[in-house]
Amino acid sequence: MPGFASAPRSWAWGSTGKSTLPKAALYVNTADPGTGVADWPKDNTDLNGVSEAPGNVNADPYGVCDGLDSQACAWQYGWDRAVQDVDWLVAAATQVGVVSTPSAYRWWLDVETGNSWETGSSGLANNVADLQGMVAAFTATGTGASVGIYSTSYQWGQITGGSRAGNLGGLSDWIPGARTLSGAKSNCSLTGFTGSVMITQWFGKPYDGDWAC
Repeated sequence: MPGFASAPRSWAWGSTGKSTLPKAALYVNTADPGTGVADWPKDNTDLNGVSEAPGNVNADPYGVCDGLDSQACAWQYGWDRAVQDVDWLVAAATQVGVVSTPSAYRWWLDVETGNSWETGSSGLANNVADLQGMVAAFTATGTGASVGIYSTSYQWGQITGGSRAGNLGGLSDWIPGARTLSGAKSNCSLTGFTGSVMITQWFGKPYDGDWAC
């Protein structure tokens, strides 16, 4: 996994942590670029040769992906990206000697307008399907990971139309944007865009700070 270093992972797993939160978490990028990318799916077969076609255990809820710009293919694209993330985790964590079990981590999905997203009503629906596919893959049988969303209400609205559909509803939220620690603490009282606010962030130097609500 790019940037997966042994020192911070070892520190995280050796810390006392906060009893209600996983000791270590991973932050992964998200996007729905549509058909203009080389890894856009052509069917429901994922990167490991497993099929999510209708009728299979982890079936694509939007039906058959035929390579077009559709909810079915957007869901499969999101699923594929999560499968790729899990594969990277297992390989990298094993290499540096830290926990490699995907379900031992919370996976935070970075959903920001600076990434590639579709627009228009059909585009927003595809974006929703894409994120649902990622969540489904992380929480599928054999992985069982917990998932949260890193975003803001504004960005979530721009990308998904404010959707809480399907498995997006009830996810924990990590909200950036505060300028101070006191502001981050205050933001714990905000209404979440998918579920309850779990973590808030404030701008810091040289690193941003995070507050567990």
